[in-house]
Amino acid sequence: MKILAFTAGAAQMYCGSCIRDNALAAELKRQGHDVILMPIYTHTLTDETNVSDPRVFFGGISVYLEQYSALFRKTPWLLDRLWDSSWALKLASRSGIPVNPAASGGTDGVHAARR
Repeated sequence: MKILAFTAGAAQMYCGSCIRDNALAAELKRQGHDVILMPIYTHTLTDETNVSDPRVFFGGISVYLEQYSALFRKTPWLLDRLWDSSWALKLASRSGIPVNPAASGGTDGVHAARR
C-alpha cells in the first residue's frame, strides 16, 4: 500500500504532532508499507529516527510572504525555491516570530462562542 501522510513540521522545536506522525510512519514502514511523511511548512524535529521526507511541501517562508504582501504572490519560481530551500528554512526557524491570534483566520467563531 502506498501512503502519503502530511505533517505540519515545527522547525527547530519538538512538536507532539510531528513526533506522533513520525512514529506512525515509522511503524507503517516497518510493517512493509510504502510511506512518505511529507512536512508541510518546515522540517520536522523528532526524538527518534526522523523518517520524514527531506523536501517541504509548502515552504513556510514563501507562504508567509505571500500572505502578507501581494508582491510576493507574483515572484518567479526560482525565488520561491530559494526561500523554500532547507538552509533558508533552518535559518529562518532559528528565531521565532510572535503569533497574533487576532490576525489568524477563523477568529469570529471564537468571539461568538464567548458571547
